[in-house]
Amino acid sequence: YPFKNSNMILLMAISQVYYPIILQTVRGLKDNILYVKTGVIFSVLVLLLNVTLIGFFNLKLGGVILSNVVATIITTIYAIGKRNLLRLLSLKYVDKQLIAKFVAFCLPLVPNSISWWAITGANTYLILLYMGVENNAIYSISTKFAAIIFMLQSIFNLSWTESAIINYAKSGKDQYYSRVFNSFYLLFYSMLIIFMVFAKIMIKWVGSADYSVSWKYVPILLLAILFQSMASFLGVGYLCSKETKGSFYTVLISGITTTTFSFILIPKFGLHGASISLLCGFFVLLISRGLHTKKYFRIKYEIKKFTLLFMIYLLVWFLISFDYMGLEISLIITLTVFTYFYNKREIKGVINQLSLLYRNAIGINRK
Repeated sequence: YPFKNSNMILLMAISQVYYPIILQTVRGLKDNILYVKTGVIFSVLVLLLNVTLIGFFNLKLGGVILSNVVATIITTIYAIGKRNLLRLLSLKYVDKQLIAKFVAFCLPLVPNSISWWAITGANTYLILLYMGVENNAIYSISTKFAAIIFMLQSIFNLSWTESAIINYAKSGKDQYYSRVFNSFYLLFYSMLIIFMVFAKIMIKWVGSADYSVSWKYVPILLLAILFQSMASFLGVGYLCSKETKGSFYTVLISGITTTTFSFILIPKFGLHGASISLLCGFFVLLISRGLHTKKYFRIKYEIKKFTLLFMIYLLVWFLISFDYMGLEISLIITLTVFTYFYNKREIKGVINQLSLLYRNAIGINRK
């Protein structure tokens, strides 16, 4: 410090500390409509400001940062004003014992929240060390596609966490958790197979020829994300029981496993080694949480269905290795039809839920 745009970056960091607090407060007040509206407004503002500041004023990186700062401040003020949140701010509400409980609850969850980014970041440095910048760029493209799936899964995890906590004290929670797990992850796994083919097409036929080889690592990374997302599902047991130290220990074991395998495999197998080490780390995370969270709830897994999807995954992975566009497009169509019929009940359930949310939103707005 100081470095280029340092003051703007500092302002962005400060604004983005308060923005999620305000959003979560709105969510805690059960105003899900305002929660969604605020997110949409933020996205639209960032897009418009980026186009204006970069396209018309040529501010480049400074424009990107300024867009985020302005969008964050405006949406934060909007949410505060809509729910008159300033009335909740008072020193009389400060409770030192409650703060201590919050800290004890939250600190072990920090590694869990950044596990994907931290572990892939560690791999990045090892790739730079052993293989150089060019290979790191190739691997980075592969992880970007996996990151898309990671973000989509995170959206589900937000709603699942709330639902899991609400139902934790109720009878029949094991059956409920099992139904949600199997319904979502069978659909998620099916969609992952389609996305694997789609990622291959995007990288191979749309991206730069210099980085087309990066698709080879995507199937392994997508499986890693599947294991990581399943582990996140099970990790809700730590939130429900408020015993979040278990989250820290399982992530620590996963991180050590990934790093150890990375040191062993990257020098021998290159980027495949980096991908496999990540897969092993998140598989260990899934197994350790599966065993540890049995004291909170017991999931009854539909092993046969997951095994069938795994065999299909391997078959599709083999087929797309032939680099034939016609085959890849045919696979996407076939897999889409298969996914619909294989997960028909789950898809209808999702549509019904979205329809219910829409009707509730209309009802609230009319009132």
